[in-house]
Amino acid sequence: LLSALLEEAGDPDWEVFLTSYLGGVHLGVGTPLPRTPAVYPPKVHWRLPQQQEVPDWETPPPSEPSFRDNYKSAREAVRELKTMFEEEKVEGMMVELPEDEARKLYPGDSLRVASLGAIAKTDDTFRVVHDGTHGVRVNNEVQRRDQVTMPGAPEIKALVRHASADGRYSWCLKADFAKAHRRVKIRRCDWGLQACKLGGDTVWVNTVGTFGIGTAGYWWGRLAAIMAR
Repeated sequence: LLSALLEEAGDPDWEVFLTSYLGGVHLGVGTPLPRTPAVYPPKVHWRLPQQQEVPDWETPPPSEPSFRDNYKSAREAVRELKTMFEEEKVEGMMVELPEDEARKLYPGDSLRVASLGAIAKTDDTFRVVHDGTHGVRVNNEVQRRDQVTMPGAPEIKALVRHASADGRYSWCLKADFAKAHRRVKIRRCDWGLQACKLGGDTVWVNTVGTFGIGTAGYWWGRLAAIMAR
């Protein structure tokens, strides 16, 4: 429905619902992220130099699975994280697999078990940080082509000044979404790239965007921008 409304309104990004979001988006590892010139300028600078070392967007040769230990903050909050994971499993955001089965479903380096960190929040819950960079190198291999801009307070002030100069009233609406990064489905073949462990012989894989994977913000931001327009 939203795609049809956007098409009727002439939105330049209406097709993304049919080409990406419907079946699950990809993380950009081995498959370049889309180029959307009608919405974003081209990306010309990468924070991680390794992202520029993959010639012609070729996939690096497969290697053994990466298994990383969790950081101290996550090791000290295993019980709380386990409860969170169980709740998200019910919502379809995570899947728990026996380690042997996970290795079969995601052979070689398509299974990457990242280190987790846990940041305590004011409501006695935790923000789980999935380290997609160190050791597992998921973020290092992301092939991004769109440059996402991050407007902040200076841009808001500039808009208010511009409106005031013309004698118009100005106002600002701020919205927040619970688990925003986790509101976008990931294609099944990429689930193994977002794996983690809490101990034992099981592996947890994320089926949605994950805080700590570089493309989560891109896909959520693109979706939010479409809804705002």
